[in-house]
Amino acid sequence: MASKPPVADNSTLSNFARSGHLDLLKTLIPQGVWAPAKVIEEIRKGVQKYPSLRKLLDLQGTWIKEIPPEKEPPIERVAQLQKRFRRIRKGADAWVIASAEILKTSVLSDDQGILKTCRHLGIPILTTPQLLRKALNLKKISVQGVQEILEDLRNRARFMISWEDLQGEEGIS
Repeated sequence: MASKPPVADNSTLSNFARSGHLDLLKTLIPQGVWAPAKVIEEIRKGVQKYPSLRKLLDLQGTWIKEIPPEKEPPIERVAQLQKRFRRIRKGADAWVIASAEILKTSVLSDDQGILKTCRHLGIPILTTPQLLRKALNLKKISVQGVQEILEDLRNRARFMISWEDLQGEEGIS
């Protein structure tokens, strides 16, 4: 039985799209992801600067499911989160967290503000290091494959993560 789709922030989606490894992300999360309208808006705005983000918009409605208005969190909850947690006062961050609360699911993000807030609130999180560990454990990629992905993330998405970072608390043991 597939687990519930996580609510995705722009960060991890963009990193995998810009680095050329969106197919791996789709393989690791076959059930797809939820995305608040604000996240879709951020992706749309980013396409002009990063054309590779167009691939994310092409997945809208299939693998990326926009949260329907009737399932969106109340604006009051979003404002409450923004007021309480300084790190999530801009963009779609509070919408991602509040949506995960409403949908009773996890958050897919590499944004430090979102991660710290989710940990504080007890919301499960899924990060790039965890995904790469999962891919390695499931034999979807080799150690060399992980190292190539890390290089692509650094060079194409400017997402700085090292092999050593993967070996920490959330990484490869």
